[in-house]
Amino acid sequence: PKNWMTNSFNGFKSVRIEPESAMYLMSAALLDGTAWNRDVKLAKVPITGAGDLVMTNGTPGYTFRATVMATNNTATGVAKAVCGVGGDATTLFFNDGANWAGTVTAGNIALTNVTDGAAPATATFGTLRLDGEFPIRIWTTTNDMVNITAALIAGAGTFTPIAMPGRAEFTYGDTFLLGKYPANVEFPAKVKNWKLSSRAGDNAGTVDLFIKFTPPGTVLTVR
Repeated sequence: PKNWMTNSFNGFKSVRIEPESAMYLMSAALLDGTAWNRDVKLAKVPITGAGDLVMTNGTPGYTFRATVMATNNTATGVAKAVCGVGGDATTLFFNDGANWAGTVTAGNIALTNVTDGAAPATATFGTLRLDGEFPIRIWTTTNDMVNITAALIAGAGTFTPIAMPGRAEFTYGDTFLLGKYPANVEFPAKVKNWKLSSRAGDNAGTVDLFIKFTPPGTVLTVR
């Protein structure tokens, strides 16, 4: 059976990643070939420095996920998750309230709420680069949000809304707040059936970014 192996880094005051260096979170089989599904939670200590945080999975058929828990990270490098050779599903999660001061590269990035798995999460990144899909979980009245302080880089990816259990099907015009972004936000490629828009934010130089359900077809409104 593919059991979960859960680890947590504890006992550190902080973790510093030097410039032009990287801290790798790697899942690999033992010398005898034994492997596990792994769920690693990075303890609530700040990650500092200008290096990168790179997550990779080298255990074919097994899942590897890691969760950034700290809310006071100052690291300015890149945080990303990639699959190693033959690796299976690999995801770098950010817990509700967690942050990354540098660049987060999607895909294989998601938000989570460790306290309540059925609740949304909000994270804050310096820059979000959409090289892949970024899932946004949506419930009846709440949804995941990600706030950006520096830039949104519209790569080949985009935001992907996901209806959570208990949520009715999306209807035309349903609109959800994604978070607060710099006023010069660069919209990613249009999500199928969805449209992105922005409105002036509370603070100068910021906007609120929204995503609206707009499937193709004709809408007839009778008054």
